[in-house]
Order: sequence, then C-alpha cells, then structure tokens
Amino acid sequence: MEQFRSCPQGAQAYTWSAADSLSSLASGRGVSEQAIRQANPGIDFDQIEAGTSICVPARPLSCPNGLLHTVRAGES
Repeated sequence: MEQFRSCPQGAQAYTWSAADSLSSLASGRGVSEQAIRQANPGIDFDQIEAGTSICVPARPLSCPNGLLHTVRAGES
C-alpha cells in the first residue's frame, strides 16, 4: 500500500477507499475511466486496496459558447 504519490501537473493525489469504484470516481470527478488508468500506470484497478494513493487527472477544460482565455497578471 502506497502512502503518497507524486502526480503530474494538473492531477491530484487521491486515497482509494473500500467504497470506491473506478466508474464512480471517474463520474464524480468528470473524467474518463481511461484517463484515470493512464494517469496511474502499474496500478491494477481490479485488485486495488483501500488506502492506495492514486492520481486523478483534472477535468478537461471546455468552452462551448466562446473562446477560452487564460487571465494574466494585470487583466480583470
């Protein structure tokens, strides 16, 4: 069982609980099961134990009705 996981930028560490399923975690975080699997190479989600630290990728950005803009210092 792993205590701490270093996640790539944009992903967050999450501690797996006995009540978790890959489907419910993905749905609750707005990401795909595949994205979670890809963020955690070497973890078998069919055999994962409670207390295991995994990485959950960030929800994809979406801007269906306009242009996505990153606000920079000095902008309001």
